[in-house]
Amino acid sequence: MPRKVFVSFKASPEETRMALLCAQRANRLATAMSVTYSVQQAHMDLLAPHANGCPMDFAALLAANDANFSHDVFGIGRYLNRSSGRLGDCFLPRYSKQSQTPVDFQRALRSRPVAV
Repeated sequence: MPRKVFVSFKASPEETRMALLCAQRANRLATAMSVTYSVQQAHMDLLAPHANGCPMDFAALLAANDANFSHDVFGIGRYLNRSSGRLGDCFLPRYSKQSQTPVDFQRALRSRPVAV
């Protein structure tokens, strides 16, 4: 029998507050586009990936312009696996802490075997 996986929404009080501000902004943007997206749904959508493997920088997301903000928030809403809390189809929000980590490409290339 497969093990039941529960989605975590664990976040610090400050992260929860910042995610709520982002959710309220997402609700306003969606309403302006005649799309139904409740504050509660947006809040849960933002906290789920944050707590399940894709930590977000909510302060930077809140400060983002509408295009980048919409890309992240509505992309999360689209690609979120609601059973696991993880993002699918290789979607990585622009304001995730992972996407802000500098990549050492030279080191990455050295560590991979080259097929000839």
